[in-house]
Formats: sequence, structure tokens, C-alpha cells
Amino acid sequence: MSLLNEINLALNDIKTEENKMLISEFNTIISNEIKNQPTPYIYERIGEKFKHYFIDEFQDTSELQWENIKPLMENTLSGENLNQEKGTAMIVGDAKQAIYRWRGGKAEQFLGLINTDEPFTTPKEVIRLESNYRSHEAIIDFNNSLFQFLALQSINFKTYSELYTNATQKIQSKQKGCVSVSFLEYANKEESNELYPEAILEHINESLALKYRLQDICILVRKKDQAKVIASFLGEKGIKFTSSDSLLLSNASEVNFINQLLQFIMEPSDKKNVLKALHFLAEKWAIEDKHAFFSELIHLETDQFFQGLKPYGIDFDLKKELQLPLYDLAESLIRHFKLVDGSNAYIQFYLESILDFTQKKSSSILEYLEYFELNKNSLKVSTSEDADAVKIMTIHSSKGLEFPIVIAPYMEMDVYKDIKPQEWVNLSSNAEETKVQETLLDFSKDFENYNEQTLEIYDDHRAKQELDQFNVFYVALTRPAEKLFILTKKEKSPKVNTFQGVLALYLESIGENISTQNQFIFGDINQEKVDIEEKEEEQELCFISSSKESHKINVVTKSGELWDSDQQKAIQKGNTIHLVMSLINFPEDIDEALNYFISKNDISIDESKTIKPSLVAIVNHPNLKDYFSEAVIGYNETDLLIKDKPILRPDRFVVKNNVVTIIDYKTGLKDPKYKAQLYDYKDALEELKFKVDKMLLIYINETITIEEV
Repeated sequence: MSLLNEINLALNDIKTEENKMLISEFNTIISNEIKNQPTPYIYERIGEKFKHYFIDEFQDTSELQWENIKPLMENTLSGENLNQEKGTAMIVGDAKQAIYRWRGGKAEQFLGLINTDEPFTTPKEVIRLESNYRSHEAIIDFNNSLFQFLALQSINFKTYSELYTNATQKIQSKQKGCVSVSFLEYANKEESNELYPEAILEHINESLALKYRLQDICILVRKKDQAKVIASFLGEKGIKFTSSDSLLLSNASEVNFINQLLQFIMEPSDKKNVLKALHFLAEKWAIEDKHAFFSELIHLETDQFFQGLKPYGIDFDLKKELQLPLYDLAESLIRHFKLVDGSNAYIQFYLESILDFTQKKSSSILEYLEYFELNKNSLKVSTSEDADAVKIMTIHSSKGLEFPIVIAPYMEMDVYKDIKPQEWVNLSSNAEETKVQETLLDFSKDFENYNEQTLEIYDDHRAKQELDQFNVFYVALTRPAEKLFILTKKEKSPKVNTFQGVLALYLESIGENISTQNQFIFGDINQEKVDIEEKEEEQELCFISSSKESHKINVVTKSGELWDSDQQKAIQKGNTIHLVMSLINFPEDIDEALNYFISKNDISIDESKTIKPSLVAIVNHPNLKDYFSEAVIGYNETDLLIKDKPILRPDRFVVKNNVVTIIDYKTGLKDPKYKAQLYDYKDALEELKFKVDKMLLIYINETITIEEV
């Protein structure tokens, strides 16, 4: 078996949601398959096609990824094409921005490349980019000086220390810019969550007074709960903002209310959703006696529940509304419950998610609710980059971006603080002494004193902590172009192993007095925004929704009740019967098939009652019932694939002892072309080595008529 076939078989074994595969799984599979292969086939084949390679953000590359790509790049660099042209490879990265070790990134690989490692036979050329074209003078000067101090005082591992010692950047901007460092005094988390937002608001207002816009400002935090505190405060103060959490549809109470009603409609016995929905209404309508309100409605069935809301001005006819497609049903709920007064981005994008789901996947209410629950952490309002609002994001998500102004609050972190750190320790060098050669232990200071091996593990762990944590610090402080506002905690005894301590000790080293002063400014804090562009005031778009009946519009759907003429009704009835019969193999399947298509809004409840007698008449017809029994194997709407011929799909054919009976359903008058169609099916099945015994045309009109061809 070829290596490529082995890899394909391995990939086929991976079963993930919607056939997606994590990149980590892919890298492991590739690594296992190419291990110990002298000239991996997959690389030879790819190498024939691609001759030039570019890897960006290399500091975040994992060991597996690097080991998998190296043979491909070596093949490219050492070979030539027919024109005697050699391949090329460019690797770009910055070890100071390696902040993804927790998901496999390894900065040490990049450090090795820029120092002594020679992974290819072709000699490497190391080019250092020394100029900073992003930031103004004060920001570059401050960061150069701060991180050189940090490298000497806080980083103990020489290679990492040299990384920052040699990282001085040259200034290209002619603008002064500004850095402000503020120390806040507080005793606990509650106090910090009051002081930080207030200081942030002060810096926002200062910036607006200098002709900056909200969209020029980005607030960077370490943790999502910090982002929520800031977002809540700014919202109360009327400051527009965008953040990944604040834009989630699942955070919008009106969106959750619609989903709760839909869940209640589909599963009336689950009272949790109706209770949540009633709580939303009680708050919205300012109900004083909430207990009485809940008691009045919570035990009612769905029809009675909506009738019980009529005294509150809600005239929602459940039976009528359930005939609507899911999108229209959701819009009707929004309209009847008056969930939108003006503009509401959450509702707009919620409806867009429904439309996208129903067009690509299903129109089932339950399936959409399940989809929403599974994707509630990713379904969000999309915002324009030009929206005039403050951005709130985590430092990790900001990597690679830049902003005119960065406010960095909560800049306080113990470098050596980990959440449940663990390390592998060798128990024995002799495999015969113990069956367990390695064990995973909780990492602690005890590692330093146990033996030489654990001391080495301890030093390595601490060194990586230093690099990873100060890299996060570096990423945050290098995002701004014009102004940087750092907000941190004031400590009585600053330490070199905390962000706040490093800042305080650095300021002391350059002659500042941190005991008597809480804000330190470098550059021009009053510098106005340069080349400000006047933009037209954005106009909010109102949410507009009205029922089709109010416009006297008839919409053509799958429901037969909407057709005007008898001929159209007959056609629609025939199409609907075809649809439902595609799921029926036995008489007991009828109700289940009807309920399935009702849940998908493909047919209405009334329409199901209309066609059910015809379905029963077909499967119980004296001349047909044997074809809907366990004595045969039935195939409904099954494609017949014959080489060089069009795909054929008979309504139904049944097989018994390799002998086939073909069944096709028709409505209306007889037509010779129907017989020709059956012969096409017959030819296809016989080419597939079946013996066709009978061909039946079933005419479904007022009565069931059977014609054997």
C-alpha cells in the first residue's frame, strides 16, 4: 500500500462534527505516517507543484508542524526545476510575540533558527528588521528602555534575556506620541473593578477632546471577565463599544426570549423555557406582582398560553402562525411581542442566522434551536471596521493588529503564577525496574530541591513562564501607534516578577518618584489626532417588519391552502404526496412521516389531514399492500447511477429474491411519457443485474388507480 493511501485511510478514520478536523489531529496523523520514511511520497508529489514557501508568525508553530513541513522545504531548497530554478523559503516571526505556547507554539524553534540551528543543507540568511514604522517616538523610546530593563532584571534565562536586550527598535515616525503610566491604589477585586473603568473613561474623554474618535481607541485586557466589567460600565455611561462577548447573540435577552418561546412551542412539557420567557415579559412590561403573573400562565398548554396573553395586548394565533416557515414565524414573534422599537442589530443578525440555516441545512425549528445552542459562542453581530465605537478585546486576540490609541488596564500579573501547572518526571532510567517510567506531577517549588533532574525541569519551567508572560506584556504595549495608556496597581514593595513591579522599578531606575506620584507621562499627552477626517454621521437603520396580510400579498409556499385554482391544488397535492411517500416503507410510517414534514414546515397540519386518506389508501390497497410489507426490501427516491447515462430516480422500487417491482406515483390524466419513464428505470435496474418483474403506475386522484405497464 502506498504512503498516500495509508494517509487517506488514516484521515477517513477521523470522525468529527461536520467532517471538520482539528489541525492538531491532522499534524499528528501526518507525523505518524511519514515517520522513518526516507523520501516521503506525499512531499515528493507536493514538491513537484510548489517551489516557493512563506511561513508567517513562525514563533507560534508547533514542533509537529515544523517537523512535518521541514522535509517539504528541504526538497524545495535542494532541488531544481527543468529551468534550473531553485526553490525558496522565507520564514518570518518574532519570538517576543510568542504567546500561544498553551496551544502548541514553541518560540524556541524560532530562536534556534535565528541563532545556531541549520535545518537545511542550503545556508540560511538572517535579516533583522530593526525599524518600527507603526508607533510614534515616545512609544518606541519607552518600550526600548522598559524591555531592556526587564531583560536585565526579570528574565533569568540568558537566551530569552538576550532576545529583549537586542530588540531595540529604530524610530521612523516624526510625531512625538505619548505614553502614560498610572498606578491605582485599591485593596481588593471589587475596588479594582470600580477604579479601572473610571480611569478608562477619563482617558477616553481626554482623547475625544483631542479630536480622536471612539473607533481610534482599543482597550486591551488579559481576561474576559475584565472585558465584561469595562463593557458594562461604558454601556451605563453611554459610550459605544464593541467586544467579542458583547456582540454574542446569546447575550441578547430578546433573542433568548424568541428561542425560549420556540422551544416551548415544540416541547410544551418543558416548563423551564416558559418560565424564562415569562420572566422576560414581566421585566419588559414592568409587572408588579410577578408571582401572580407566573402562576396565571406557567401551567397552560401552548394554545391556552398565547390566549392568556391577550389581556396584555398580544394577539398571537399559534395555529395560524405555525403554518409559516421558521424565518417568518420568528419575525412574527418579534412583531407581536414588540421586541424592537428602532434599530436592533442582535435581532437583525439573529434573523440572518435563521435565514442562512434554513437555506443551507434545514427548516426544522428544533434543529435550528440545537444549532443555536451548539454555536452560541460564535454567533454574533458582525460590525464594520468603520463603526465609531471603542474596541474591547483580549491581548491574545489583538496580536498582529494596531490602533491609534491603546488603553491597557489591569496590567498586573505575577509572572510565575500558573493554573494547575504540571510537568513530566522520569521515575527510572532502567525500564526493568518499573513499568511506569514517567509520571505527570503537579509543578511546585519542591521541584527545585528534589534532585538534579527536577531542578532542571524547575529552571526550564520558570524560564518559559518568564518568556511567555513578558511576551504578553510586550504584545500589549506595542499595539498603539500614537498613544499608550497603562493602568496598573500600586504596590508598597514592587517586585521584578510582576508587571506592576517591573513598571514601578523601571520608573525608579530612570529617576521618577513613585512614592509621591501616581501618573507618569512621556511625550506629548495633549497631541491632537493628525489628519483627522470628517465623516458623515451614521444613521441607524430601523427594524421594519409587517405581515404579508397587511399588504394583501399571497405568498406561494408548499402549503396547498395557498393555491387559488383547483388545478394548482391538485398539482400541489400530488407533489406533497410524493414528498411524504418518500419516507414510507410500512403503513405505520405514515404518521411519523407526516409529523416530520410538519416539523420542518414543509406541510401544514391541515394539509396533512387532507392527504392522509390517500396515503392510507395506497399502502393498504389490496393490490399494493404487499409492496409495503416486511416481505420486500423497499427503496424510495433512490438514485440509479449508470456510467455515461443520466441519473434516474424512481419513486419506489421493491426487491424480493433479486426480482424488482417498479412503482411510480402520478396525479391527473394518463400520459404515454410516464410509460417511457418506467422503461428507462427498467433498463437501468437490469444493467445493475436486477430482474424487473412488474412496472406499476399509481394514479392518485379521487380514487387510487393502478396501471401495470
